[in-house]
Amino acid sequence: MSNLTLIPQFNKVGEKIEDVSVSFSLPEKINEDLLAQAIRIHLANQRQGNADTKTKGEVRGGGKKPWKQKGTGRARQGSTRSPHWRGGGVAHGPKPRDLSLTMSRRMGQVARVAALAQLLTNGQLAVIEESKVAKISTKQTALLLAKIAPSGRLSLVTTSADKDISLSARNLVGVEILNVANLSIFDILNSPFLVLTSTALPKLFSQ
Repeated sequence: MSNLTLIPQFNKVGEKIEDVSVSFSLPEKINEDLLAQAIRIHLANQRQGNADTKTKGEVRGGGKKPWKQKGTGRARQGSTRSPHWRGGGVAHGPKPRDLSLTMSRRMGQVARVAALAQLLTNGQLAVIEESKVAKISTKQTALLLAKIAPSGRLSLVTTSADKDISLSARNLVGVEILNVANLSIFDILNSPFLVLTSTALPKLFSQ
């Protein structure tokens, strides 16, 4: 199995100039179960788990017994803050909890490789040769990205050094700008097309 993988590279006007090679081995089979687990963990970790309801002991008031225990003909009551009273506490309601899930580092690395392999296999990954532009122009950047990904929906993966193209593309509809340092497995799989700057390419495949 070859350790080199070819990725199409485009110039600043959207013309393919060559295939750039990266040190990356495509797995023989993509572990879809592991990818599904990685997505589930990512989505679970986005949940805050801070829903909170008050029990009858936390609701203000209700310290006095509403009426005497016997002789009224009514059911005995100890507090007006019991769950069955209007304004009372909530029985078995949600309380703050930790909903986060974890995955071992090795499993995370395998899942990341599988996610990148899926994009490469489907031809959904490309590189821009030069990320610095003569001037910040949304129009020119839109034309460039439209030639690379005709569908119009893509994720532009940059680094902190790619300020020009990030500013040029930030207002484009259907274009999501992501920093390679924070790129997650969910970001990779959720992208119809991944366009990398030349500075982001080595960082992505070295993680």
